Amino acid sequence: MIKLKSSEARLSDKWCKLFVLLIFLSATFVFTLYDGYRQIYMTANIFQGAEPQRPYAEHVENGRIAYYRGLQQEVEFLNNHSTMRETKEPLDERHKLRWFYKNIEASVYDVFAERISLRAALYVHYLHYALWMTIAFVFVAATVTKLRGEMSAETLGLIGFILFALIAFVGTMPRMVDLHSIIEMATMAGAVYFALERRLLLFMFVSLVAVSNRETGLAIGIVYLLLNWGERRAWLSLFSSPIFFLIINFRLLILPEFYNLENFVVRGGMGYINLFNLGDVALSLIAFTLIKMFVLLAPLSFILKRVKIDPVSKKLLLLFGFYLVVLILGTILGNLFPYAMLFPYLFALAARAFPAPASTDIEVRNQRV
Repeated sequence: MIKLKSSEARLSDKWCKLFVLLIFLSATFVFTLYDGYRQIYMTANIFQGAEPQRPYAEHVENGRIAYYRGLQQEVEFLNNHSTMRETKEPLDERHKLRWFYKNIEASVYDVFAERISLRAALYVHYLHYALWMTIAFVFVAATVTKLRGEMSAETLGLIGFILFALIAFVGTMPRMVDLHSIIEMATMAGAVYFALERRLLLFMFVSLVAVSNRETGLAIGIVYLLLNWGERRAWLSLFSSPIFFLIINFRLLILPEFYNLENFVVRGGMGYINLFNLGDVALSLIAFTLIKMFVLLAPLSFILKRVKIDPVSKKLLLLFGFYLVVLILGTILGNLFPYAMLFPYLFALAARAFPAPASTDIEVRNQRV
């Protein structure tokens, strides 16, 4: 009878975890849908101001068409590998390296738009990024379980709530223009988990997705190498991402502009402000950005007070610091969305700082990492 109750409790806990997962997926779907609809209705309001005599519903539909056309134009630009200098926008050149995954994504949207409706295609778009955020959640939870011990439904719910809050915080922009960051967060979470599990082939698959999505995926191999330092085959992870990157971007390699480093550096100008041109930045923007950075990194101070400085924690801290420096130097001031790639490290460090009771067996298993 006791065994039956224990079995029922495990089954109930499993259903609770699935319920938490469903809540997280639903919340992130609403998050992406709201962002999309906000852009559509903002455009509709502009159309109404220009032509107030036309029905507002018609303007909304035109706003929906403009939103979808914007997605298509981005992919059309990325797919043109005959040049890296189509516009004068400072960042557009290195965005050319992000064509592969976007091309597949857009092809799926086109199928839904042609066979069902434009609205259906946009709902698939919203769901697509909600699924990527949920994938990140799953890998974060798996990493915490690996480092801390068995995961209860209550702890999973807390992790989901905090992760959603962090994503919502860094996504507080006029619009989420940097949706690459969502996939980057998920691939980073997968990379950390598979590195801790020493699953090299799966890690290499994650690195392929990472470089298909964004050029920063080039460095993802250091995650496996550092967390498995001393393992001979770990060096394969360091070379896999550059090889995938070169294969995917082979047509871009023959362009002379590809070898101009200025095309890959964030330069000055309105909307492209970083540490190298702070003299041109209003003090209010600097102060606002510093406040956002403080809020984002504040949990780290509590984690560092409790974290046990062991080999695993040192490596996680080193990786966190490496990517933090890259983000500070290479991203636009005030745009915190790319910082989502740090979230898997925050949760991994928190797992080390707040171990589960009677986690001796977990500590023993982690000695090999």
